Amino acid sequence: MIHSKGKIFAMVGFLSSIIILSMLFFTPVASAAEGYIAYESQKYGYTVEVPSDWEIITEEGHDLAIRNKEIQSIFSVQVVENTDNPSFRKFFDSLVELERKDENHKMLSFSFSEDFYGKGLASGSMLWLQENNEVKSKTVLTSRDGMKNVYIFKFYSLAKTFDENEAIFERILRSFSRTGVQAVPREKVLPMPAPEKNKEPDLPKDKWLTNTFKKKGFGYTIKYPKKWEYTRPSTFTVVFGGAKDTEAYNLSVSIQNLASAKIGGKYESLDSVLEDFKNQIRSGSEGVIIYNEEPYLYKFKKLELSGRQFTAEYVSRGEKFKEWVIVVPREGGEAFYAWSYTAPLGLYDAYLHVAEAMKDSWQISKSDGKK
Repeated sequence: MIHSKGKIFAMVGFLSSIIILSMLFFTPVASAAEGYIAYESQKYGYTVEVPSDWEIITEEGHDLAIRNKEIQSIFSVQVVENTDNPSFRKFFDSLVELERKDENHKMLSFSFSEDFYGKGLASGSMLWLQENNEVKSKTVLTSRDGMKNVYIFKFYSLAKTFDENEAIFERILRSFSRTGVQAVPREKVLPMPAPEKNKEPDLPKDKWLTNTFKKKGFGYTIKYPKKWEYTRPSTFTVVFGGAKDTEAYNLSVSIQNLASAKIGGKYESLDSVLEDFKNQIRSGSEGVIIYNEEPYLYKFKKLELSGRQFTAEYVSRGEKFKEWVIVVPREGGEAFYAWSYTAPLGLYDAYLHVAEAMKDSWQISKSDGKK
């Protein structure tokens, strides 16, 4: 059973092998259609119009990520560099082959066109079913032969609402326009609002991650903020969070040690652990969207472990939550470690830097017990 503070609300993609490059800046554009706002990337020189009432969210590696307020749909933009293959068609075909091998989602269709809405670009699209057919997603790439940048648009929605929301996705794609790298003077462009970082001062991590969790038999150590506490809802589950009556009490960073089938546990593989998390998210939650599932490489000193990660958003007991889950195997395969960061949606970005700092301090022991 997966646990958390009160409940572990069990998380970040397609195209996981691509190098993410850009930073988005935006400014309202007067010509944007009513109900839409135009976002402009100064570095990569493009604009795209998106619904003005959708919320900006923070997603690592994305130029722009937004969601509708009911958490029924998510739209994102990435810009990647195609330096190894001058043929855009071959670039797209190689991604299709890569993604068709991923057992975590089912490809429904893919197509390629030499004309992307009359913009002098080609495009390729892929349609998916994910999460036991509960989430439907579409990825559209556009570029042309010899052009370094590939623009990637992703759209996620609950399968039951995908068709009615796909028209919005098409409207966004039609609005895409390349504007030139320096199309807008920098002084006229506003940076995307950064989430406020709560509570911890701008000091080196070792100055505020002053506590260390280290217990015999757990197989790891991890640092956590000096004003935080931890609980152990089960023998090998540790949940960290702020003290009662503080804002950080409402969020959690947790680690669970899960026995593999190799030593009599129920988990056969990383995928079985991930599925258990997802199933528990779905249980008792509404509006569940799980996305950004991709490989995760744990590295600390000389130890490297290949795992997976995903992001989830959902409504539980009337409140919106966001969760990031990472699962890695113990060296030797006797167990799995499941790390997660869970917070109410309104607090997630504000404390993300704290969760990331804790993750970076997480030191898993080698199987022989030597660090």
